Amino acid sequence: MEGAACCRLPALVDRLPPLRRLGPRHRQPHPRAARPRPPGRRTDRRAVGRRDRLPVHPRRGTVGRESRGWDHAKKVNGRKRHIAVDTLGLLLAVPVTPASRQDRVAAVHLLRRAHSASPRLSHLWADGAYTGAFTITAQEQHGVIVEIVQRPDAATGFTVLRRRRVVERTLAWITRHRRCARDHERHLIHHTAFIHWAAIRLMSLHLTR
Repeated sequence: MEGAACCRLPALVDRLPPLRRLGPRHRQPHPRAARPRPPGRRTDRRAVGRRDRLPVHPRRGTVGRESRGWDHAKKVNGRKRHIAVDTLGLLLAVPVTPASRQDRVAAVHLLRRAHSASPRLSHLWADGAYTGAFTITAQEQHGVIVEIVQRPDAATGFTVLRRRRVVERTLAWITRHRRCARDHERHLIHHTAFIHWAAIRLMSLHLTR
C-alpha cells in the first residue's frame, strides 16, 4: 500500500476479480478480516482505546457533508476514527464517525465492536475523553473494566503516558499508509476498509518477525 501508484479499479480489470465481486468486498470489509494474531494467546484480553481526527479539504467534493462534521475542540472539519488495539498495538475495532460526534457516544459503538471481535476483552485503557457514563456502561453490559489514563497535572510539554503510547503508535503506523494519511473517501465504509487493509499489513509484519 505504501508508496504504490493510484488508479481506478476499471484500469486493473485484467489483474483483479470481476468488479461486481470486488466492489461489495471493498465497501463492506469482512468483520474478521483484520483478526490474525501472533502465537501465544492469553485467556483474557486487554485493549487501549483512542480517537484520531482526519481533516478534509473543504473545496474537495469527495467527502459529503452528511459524513463529516466540525470538531470545536481541535478546530477540525472532517471525521474521527476511533480505534481499539490490544497490548501489542494490533487493531481490534475502528468505527469512523463525523468529527462532530461526541467521543463518549462513539465509544459505545467502539466497545461493542471490540468486544464482538474479541469476547475475552476484560480491561480497557482510555484517555480522559471517555470518562462519565461510558465506564459504567462498559462494566454493566460487557463486563469490561475501563481505566482512564489521565495526563499528570504537573506535566509540561511532551509526556509519555502509560498504555496510551501503544495506541498512539498504532495511529502513527496507520497514518504512514498514504490512503490513511488524509481522508478523501466519499463513504465512511471506504475509509474503514483502507484502515483494515493497513492493519492487515501491520499484522502480517508482526507474524513474519
